Amino acid sequence: MAVDPGFGRRAGGWAVGRARSNTADSAVAQVAFIAFRRYRNKRALLLRQLSRDEPDPTRTLLASKGGTVPLEITQEDFLAPEWVRALKEHCRKQAEAGADDGRQHPVRDWAILHVALDSGLRVSEICDLTIGDLLLDHGRASLIVRDGKGHKKRGVRVGEALRVHLEAFLGWKQAEGEATHSTAPLFVSGRTGRALTRTAVYRLFKAYASAVGIPRRYSIHSCRHTYASFLYRASDFNLRLVQKQLGHSSIQTTQVYADVLDVDTAAAVNRLPQ
Repeated sequence: MAVDPGFGRRAGGWAVGRARSNTADSAVAQVAFIAFRRYRNKRALLLRQLSRDEPDPTRTLLASKGGTVPLEITQEDFLAPEWVRALKEHCRKQAEAGADDGRQHPVRDWAILHVALDSGLRVSEICDLTIGDLLLDHGRASLIVRDGKGHKKRGVRVGEALRVHLEAFLGWKQAEGEATHSTAPLFVSGRTGRALTRTAVYRLFKAYASAVGIPRRYSIHSCRHTYASFLYRASDFNLRLVQKQLGHSSIQTTQVYADVLDVDTAAAVNRLPQ
């Protein structure tokens, strides 16, 4: 539902005026003033979210109220393969340099972005990972999402490259003196020692993406869309497999990727008479 931008000002002004002029209506005025404060606080929250390049807050609000938020993606939501390769190479080199000179955050950041690009986890799911959520056995390496969207639990299979990286990352954490017990957060803030926040992950993606020339319109959530598009092609267009990995409750949500990446359309437009 659209918010009337003038409602808050009118309600607040009316409430104050009525409270001053007619004490008998003070209870009614107080209710209106509370409504004004709620409007003002909600508007301030939405503006803060927009300034952080976070997902559209009106969609977030709809989802929180139990509404259905349709997945809306186009070709511009996917990172190009050459950008993914450039981003990975840059992060890998920064991590190697950081390990050599004692800087911790590049090592951590590379692990975060590798997880984002090679598992398709949501930002909140990445931030919630603990050491015990990593199953790094050969042949069945997985990340366990214990509280995904809709409070659902799922296992996400990962490839050998990410498995080896995370195994090495755990060894590095232990050598650095970071907690590695099963309930310890996988990615921690160097400042607070607690689990990294979503805002921090949004910002670090922007910094590394900018360094390799990725346009500003992309965010960390683009890694999830990109992963889905690569997996859809790599699995010979197995929609059910992509649905399971992404944790979509409905195949119709996953179908959006098939519609955007329709190979028949790509072939058809190239057969147009020239």
